[in-house]
Amino acid sequence: MSSILTRQAKNMVKNQECIQQDKALGQPIKEDILNTILRKIEARDGTGDSNRIKIEEANKKIEQMEQFSKRCNLRFFGIPETNNEKCRDVIIDIIRTKLDLSSISTEDIEVAYRSGSSKGNAPRVMFVRFYSAKVKNDVYSNKKNLKGSRITIREDLTATRMTIVKEKIARHGKNQVWTTNGRIVWLEDGNGKLEDIKTILYDNNIDVLAISETWLNERIETSYVTIDGYTFLRRDRGSRGGGVGLHISNSLKFKKITSSGEIEQLWDVDEKIEYLNNAIISVLDMHAPYKLVRFTKKPATWLTDNLRFIMHLRDAAKAKFNQTKSVESWEKYKKAKNFATQALWCSCIIEKKQKGMKNNNEIKNSTIKKKKLKY
Repeated sequence: MSSILTRQAKNMVKNQECIQQDKALGQPIKEDILNTILRKIEARDGTGDSNRIKIEEANKKIEQMEQFSKRCNLRFFGIPETNNEKCRDVIIDIIRTKLDLSSISTEDIEVAYRSGSSKGNAPRVMFVRFYSAKVKNDVYSNKKNLKGSRITIREDLTATRMTIVKEKIARHGKNQVWTTNGRIVWLEDGNGKLEDIKTILYDNNIDVLAISETWLNERIETSYVTIDGYTFLRRDRGSRGGGVGLHISNSLKFKKITSSGEIEQLWDVDEKIEYLNNAIISVLDMHAPYKLVRFTKKPATWLTDNLRFIMHLRDAAKAKFNQTKSVESWEKYKKAKNFATQALWCSCIIEKKQKGMKNNNEIKNSTIKKKKLKY
């Protein structure tokens, strides 16, 4: 009986060991299956991400192509609407009379019409498409001439870019957002570059600071880029990029002068150099004009280059003593001073003797006759 129980106990232990082995073997199998499933999920998700990226890139290219197709388009707002009007003639009249572009004619306009619905008494928007992007840019660049009138000009943007413009205007203000050739430009709050310029001016106590590539235009008011304690003068290019500016301290008195010449219109390098030289000379003549100076005494011919060098050594020894205040530097300074004094007197006496002054009465205040100089 005991032997039977012993065999059963051994079988139970053996079965338990087999179960443990099965569990031990089953664990890595489960892990392998899970890892395989995860890899498949990751591969599937990765494919989805790549497809999504490709779709986004395709949509972006489509949007860019759509904006490119609008490169010759402009939208005019605020033009009074009349019955039986001819939109081309209305646009040409505005371009010639208000924008001062007499070279543009109806032949430069491909199509012009009003679109949308009127809101109250406000006239509908007038859509204009030019044959040339250059003509469109000329018209858009001169839109500042419409300031004071109720007419405004905007570029024809895609729905995506128009949404961005509205968001930026709501955040930064209408005067801080503009577009150029379909690109959206805005000034961030705080204007970090202006803060850097302010730090440079205040820390270094600068009176006049010149800046190039300001990229300012008529949409940006001068007060926005003016720093406390300084007056800002600007000269915008009138198109994308360029522009120069001056921050001038209020402690200085200055007068702004205008020039009829435009250096950017000069193509020859020599003409540009001549233009700049004339401008600089005119400023110097105004603030530092020529003065006539009369010399009553001829320059001392006895003051040679060697004497100037000896005097330089004397001054250097004195500066060294003032810096260290040591006995050694004081002794060196005394020797250099005595040597320079002797050299100056001897040179002066030799010069006078060469002119025929031989007696002591003619050589005033001279006590040195023949003395060997030592240093």
